[in-house]
Amino acid sequence: EIKSNSRVSSITLPRHVACYLLKYLAGMSFPAIGRELNRDHTTVMNSVEFVNTKKETDVDFKTEIENIMTRLTN
Repeated sequence: EIKSNSRVSSITLPRHVACYLLKYLAGMSFPAIGRELNRDHTTVMNSVEFVNTKKETDVDFKTEIENIMTRLTN
């Protein structure tokens, strides 16, 4: 579903997070992530920026992202 064209929020937020994780944990480029998730690289850039902004304004979201990253790197 993350690779689908769906714009439903239950899919969109996980897609944004997937873009963020692929960028920062896997070190993939924006075009590479876009190819993987069937998105344009500018869409991927916006997704990563969305997650960065949300982390700054939502402490619970920031904590959850940090927990996910910790679990994936250990």
